[in-house]
Amino acid sequence: MDLAILYGIQQVIGCPFLDALMPVITACGDHGLIWIVVGIVLLIIPKTRRWGVTLLVTLGIIAVLVVTTILLLPPIAKNYLEKHSKELVGRQITIEKLRFNVLNGKLRIDQIAMLEPDDSTTFASLGNFYTRIHLLPLLRQRIHIDAVLIDKPYLNVYQDGTSFNFDDLLTRFLTPADTVEKAPSNPWTVDIDDIKIHNGELTYKDMQRNVTWGFNELDIDVPGLHLSGH
Repeated sequence: MDLAILYGIQQVIGCPFLDALMPVITACGDHGLIWIVVGIVLLIIPKTRRWGVTLLVTLGIIAVLVVTTILLLPPIAKNYLEKHSKELVGRQITIEKLRFNVLNGKLRIDQIAMLEPDDSTTFASLGNFYTRIHLLPLLRQRIHIDAVLIDKPYLNVYQDGTSFNFDDLLTRFLTPADTVEKAPSNPWTVDIDDIKIHNGELTYKDMQRNVTWGFNELDIDVPGLHLSGH
């Protein structure tokens, strides 16, 4: 419906003049530029100088809060995940670097790994993980992701008889659901525009047969994915 409305507006009022003007107007809203300009104009005019000072001070406070959040949130999240990973997933997780921008929803994680229960052997890892999530659609119970880019994923699976080295994870996350009926909730939708996995590696080892095989340089490209609870 939203796309149909936007397409109709484009067909009715679209013209070369507006095609050139609208990107300029849109750019003025980037990083609060239009409010800074308004604040300066109000500051220059004597009758509105107090409003200009108030607006610019407010923008300054917001800018300080945003910058502080951008700088402090990623290391806090990284330290929390590493410190409490065993409580969250039952395994130790290590992260070299985590970056998240609350303004544009960009998330990048470098060198993330999940260890075996011995806390020394790597069970799974990612060289780099990048994604960008649109934040406003979350208010409408919609997850819209521009891209999911995964570089150098690695998975090490070994089997000993009927046991696998991921049995503890299955036990933790695939426990029987509660029998108590829950009230129906509005379903979420998930849209991912692009998924790319580059240079993946999978290793499997049968401990009893002493057989090892795997895949190297695994590349996967999915142009789009849509999931809905309906």
